[in-house]
Amino acid sequence: MKLPFTNKGDISRWRGSHIPQFAFAIDQKDIFWVIAQGYLFCSEDANQWTQVELLKTNPEKKPENMWHASYFLTHDQSDRLILLNNFFKYIRQKENPSNVESEYGIGLWSRDSSGRWNNQEFINEGYITTFSITEINSHRLVATFGTSKVSLRTYDKGQGWSENILIEGYLKDPMHPSVAALPNGQIVVAYSCKEGIVTKLVNLDDSND
Repeated sequence: MKLPFTNKGDISRWRGSHIPQFAFAIDQKDIFWVIAQGYLFCSEDANQWTQVELLKTNPEKKPENMWHASYFLTHDQSDRLILLNNFFKYIRQKENPSNVESEYGIGLWSRDSSGRWNNQEFINEGYITTFSITEINSHRLVATFGTSKVSLRTYDKGQGWSENILIEGYLKDPMHPSVAALPNGQIVVAYSCKEGIVTKLVNLDDSND
């Protein structure tokens, strides 16, 4: 497998805190998708890649501020790409449109077969760079978020995001939360900490979701 951003000159520009984040997924048609350095690529064989689009401008129609963002990429049962990313949300004041404020948080996006990105909802979670998302069923998603704690939220296409469900309240070391849905409706959350890799079962009915 050859990724589309392995040029040594490109890598040398992204050392230290500027190392680029990327996300990878395979859809139901066995098409490979990669988001890296603000670009979306696709491939049929994971060797020859096509640059699909740049995801950092046109905030009304596409995910914005993607260059230094963290991403998590998957697809739903309708084979739409589902993207979770962190970015600034710009807010214009109605009283003074020239005055623009910003909030940092998480964006949820879906990409349909025509290539149009749909902004599902913005979460004002602050600066979070570790997260994951998966589908529970055709109308519901579940995502995990992590900084010094691990939390979980579900997203219902009719009701939006739920309140945070706390999984772990304090973690000293960095972790990488991931989430999966079981056929019986339970959710598995896994994350790393100084004790190693921890997994927990979550029953959403017991979490007042």
